[in-house]
Amino acid sequence: MRRARVCSVLVVTVVLLLAVAVCAAQPQSAAPAKDDIAALLKRAQAGDAAAQWGLAYSYQSGQGVPQDYAQAAVWYRKAAEQGDAQAQNNLGGLYGLGRGLPEDDAEAYFWMNIALAGNLGDKEQRTKSEKVRDAVASTLTPAKLQEVQARATKWFEEHPAKIAAQ
Repeated sequence: MRRARVCSVLVVTVVLLLAVAVCAAQPQSAAPAKDDIAALLKRAQAGDAAAQWGLAYSYQSGQGVPQDYAQAAVWYRKAAEQGDAQAQNNLGGLYGLGRGLPEDDAEAYFWMNIALAGNLGDKEQRTKSEKVRDAVASTLTPAKLQEVQARATKWFEEHPAKIAAQ
């Protein structure tokens, strides 16, 4: 049983690493200038979800700022709470890998599930994200999975306008 659990964890870790690489992939461009980061930070602090995602991505990738997964998680969470599906998915990835946050498969599943219910990327990205979410789900007990799904249902009830906007 222990060997099966170790194998399951290894498979999920590999899948999550691939997912974060795919989900965070952006067209290669020069790192944002310091002035661009300052403007992005100002907009993010004012509540602009797109700017929050952009700042989070900058921290995750180390573009224009020192790489800092904890700061990436902070800004992804702010955008995720506003209904940004890409931020929700990336936040789930950080939870799944334990980057900037404690590793937590239940939280990873929660945020990935929320993202997939929204307007997450194109068909290819959705398919890859579904596989990752399902791999993470396989690490949860049936009771924990049901608990997380109930929490997601409650989240949707509390955020109807944010889901409709996606």
